Amino acid sequence: MQSDMQEDERLQFIRLLYRNESGISDHVSPARLKELNIKTNLDNVVRKAVRNGASVVVTGNAGDGKTHAISLMRKELKDAEVITDASEMTSLDIVTQWQQAREAGKPFCIAINEGPLVDLVRAHRKTHPWLEEIRSQLLRLVRYRPLEADQADDAENWKSQIGETVILDLSHRRVLSHELTASIVDKLTDDQWYQGCMACPARPNCAVTYNRGMLRSPGPRERMIRLLTTVGKTGAKVTFREALAFVSYTLFAGKTCAELKELGTSEEARYYWNAFEGEGTIFDLLSRGIDPMKQTNAQIDEQLWRGIFEPEAFVGNELAPALQRNLDEVGEREQRNMSDAFTALKRRWYFEHRDGQLVDFSEANSLFKDLQDTSSPMAIRLSKLITLINHWWNRGGEAKGDALRLWTKLSYHPRSRSQAMVSGLMVNRNRLRLYKPELSAVLRNAFGEQPVGHLLLASVDGPRFGLVVDPELLAGLLHGSISDGQSEISRRLGQFNDTLNKHGDKSSDVRTIDVVDPQSELRTTVVVDLVNKRYDSAN
Repeated sequence: MQSDMQEDERLQFIRLLYRNESGISDHVSPARLKELNIKTNLDNVVRKAVRNGASVVVTGNAGDGKTHAISLMRKELKDAEVITDASEMTSLDIVTQWQQAREAGKPFCIAINEGPLVDLVRAHRKTHPWLEEIRSQLLRLVRYRPLEADQADDAENWKSQIGETVILDLSHRRVLSHELTASIVDKLTDDQWYQGCMACPARPNCAVTYNRGMLRSPGPRERMIRLLTTVGKTGAKVTFREALAFVSYTLFAGKTCAELKELGTSEEARYYWNAFEGEGTIFDLLSRGIDPMKQTNAQIDEQLWRGIFEPEAFVGNELAPALQRNLDEVGEREQRNMSDAFTALKRRWYFEHRDGQLVDFSEANSLFKDLQDTSSPMAIRLSKLITLINHWWNRGGEAKGDALRLWTKLSYHPRSRSQAMVSGLMVNRNRLRLYKPELSAVLRNAFGEQPVGHLLLASVDGPRFGLVVDPELLAGLLHGSISDGQSEISRRLGQFNDTLNKHGDKSSDVRTIDVVDPQSELRTTVVVDLVNKRYDSAN
């Protein structure tokens, strides 16, 4: 910070990452992008592909870093035709330029969102048949292998061929992996951004000075990385831009130098407070229970509330003393609620105390981890999952894990919206299998080791159609039911249910039919004799 409270341009740049004003590569100078760049093997893959005479399509969602990657390498890709911002061109203009590059034998590089890319292929593949290969590649970027199968080891041996088009879909990159998260924290706390702070008289008492110092200390840094990788385990999609915005907010709280000077040493400007108070995908996921304040530890909570701890056990105690005080006495004396003071202390305890720890509280995360544990028999893991799915459809019924019941939705009054769920078929557990996603060789080469974000429950015949199993689905199965009405969980389970009909066991002469009212969860069971075409019993 500077004495006249006019922010240094570099400092302002990383502060504005939170508002996306600095994170949109189209509006940032190449020099500044280069300073912000976090080195990954993605750059090497693009360079080598072009050097070998291949074209490169960098695609994904907004905020994944497509334009950032291509813009940085544009000078190095001088032998290629390069489009850094496809949004400024029509699909016809893009295809025309692409075709011209092909005819000239030049590599073609483009950064384009996945939706427009798919639309482009659909609109022009008849006149440009070579676009069919682009479509085919998009469908092959992820394949599914049995969970117990070893991963293919062809990533290191991958090499592009002359005339080939390499597809790099950044939406498959897990941003909150340990490696990439650590690189983002290190990049935004690097000295290069804070040179303007050195002459600022407010620097000693500035929250940014404290925040940056702590996030460069081994303990708090590692715990911040652990916090973010725990969020990554939820399977939620987080973009590169959102990760930059989160770390920026932990440092600056989205505030200007003048606003931070006014706050001074207030704990509401410190990183351990900021990490849970911003707006965005990561903050929303943290609010679901990963916040240390929402994780109860009776002994620790009592000690922190009563001030029974050693201040020296906090890494940042020398810079900002951890006050020992009985919050009941303070609240009574000052006539105020001390909940915010305790919240700040508990959050600080996680990041800075030598015994600070974060419990991966989520039952869904724990179950997701268990499903991936190949040391446990597949039958046991499938039984757990099938039992949960059966229970979701029919809370009042007997939930078993030996077979998955299939349900059909029927209206039982022509002019009513009332519906009943009817089940008369089952798929034996032995007809199902868990599969894991595996990225194509080029994506594994570009992204490195990626945490598993989801599994696929599908037929043993193959994973062409299946149920995406991730912590979000598991949370819905654990805590919800069909009576919750329309939801993403309901949609997923309904579609999966429909794809399994052909695998249902139809051989039995006697069939048990379950009928459930989704709203009231009233249940009726009917036993049907198919040979004699009669009802044997009902209850």
